Amino acid sequence: MKEMNLVANENASGADVVHLSTAHSVFDVRIFKKECISLVQAGHHVTLIANGDQDATVNGVKIRALSAPKGRLARGTSAVWRVYRQTIRHKGKIFHFHDPELLPVALLLSLRKKKVIYDVHENWPETVLHKDWIPKSFRKLISKLLSTFERFTAARMAGVVAAVEEIASGFENLHVPVVSVRNYPLLEEFPSRSNVPSSRSRMGVHFGGVSSERVVFETVRALEYLPSDIDFRLELAGVCDSPELLATIGQLPGWARVDYIGLISRPRMLEEMGNAFMALILYSDCPNHMDVRSNRLFEALAAGIPVIVPNFPKWQEFIGDYQCGLAVDPHDPESIAEAITYLLEHMQEATLMGMRGRKLFEKEFNWKGEEVKLLRLYETILLAN
Repeated sequence: MKEMNLVANENASGADVVHLSTAHSVFDVRIFKKECISLVQAGHHVTLIANGDQDATVNGVKIRALSAPKGRLARGTSAVWRVYRQTIRHKGKIFHFHDPELLPVALLLSLRKKKVIYDVHENWPETVLHKDWIPKSFRKLISKLLSTFERFTAARMAGVVAAVEEIASGFENLHVPVVSVRNYPLLEEFPSRSNVPSSRSRMGVHFGGVSSERVVFETVRALEYLPSDIDFRLELAGVCDSPELLATIGQLPGWARVDYIGLISRPRMLEEMGNAFMALILYSDCPNHMDVRSNRLFEALAAGIPVIVPNFPKWQEFIGDYQCGLAVDPHDPESIAEAITYLLEHMQEATLMGMRGRKLFEKEFNWKGEEVKLLRLYETILLAN
């Protein structure tokens, strides 16, 4: 990685801010491209400590690279210790944490009278209840302990940032500033396009990973039920969390319509989504998927393509309100197939769905409004004694 200072803001008089993560890479979209760069552009001096290859300065953000922890145990032990040693050497004004594993470090810094922000990406206690690598008999206990410690630590921080309103509401009675900063796409990543769904390739995209949580088995099965004369292919991208699952879906008849391209770069993801006809944004029915907060959903709206989403109550309400796609039972392959077929056979309506989604992105579901909320929280914290 070359040393770069593309948008350096050396004359700014803002605060020294440190963002920290052991679970995300240095170029994580939410952390680096949105939050850190927004803070740099507002005049703050930003250091990002996260998983990466080497130190650098990119777009004005000073990157201090950590070697990625090897396994979950290391993330919660040695990696936490390395981050703590980094933080106590850094004379930051605000320390902004992104992982529950780092809560002990955040608590120690808070006790040292440092200004600390906890960025809550997910409902972590709820997520624990559905982790296969944790024995079922321990999940409720671990979830309860995490919830208790998370709230205990958050109450001693300078502020909390939550990825969605539902998560933010769980911290509102702790007497600290809490703000919901949604992970909406950047306007500059999705310029307006002249091609509309009816003029694009008859391709669907299913991005974000190959896992049971993203009902990939049911999605590939759905392709078996498409009429044989329909020209349609599904582009499947992302890391596969199980070689066994990949081998299983590879044996399904619907796999003949799949192009599996594995992990791809963000520029390529944006290009492929821009050329797609529709996006399948499907999840299993575990509690952590009930809220409408998928990055891929809002990226598909920004790309101006119709979406197929799970028919969970909040998702179905979203589709009903905005008319930008179809809601289906994610565990019913025939229901998924019917939605794909409907969009392919109703080009004009699919085009209108995509256009509505694009207008929503331009007017409401983009990073600009979220950036304002983040910067206001920083201003509040910096002005506080």
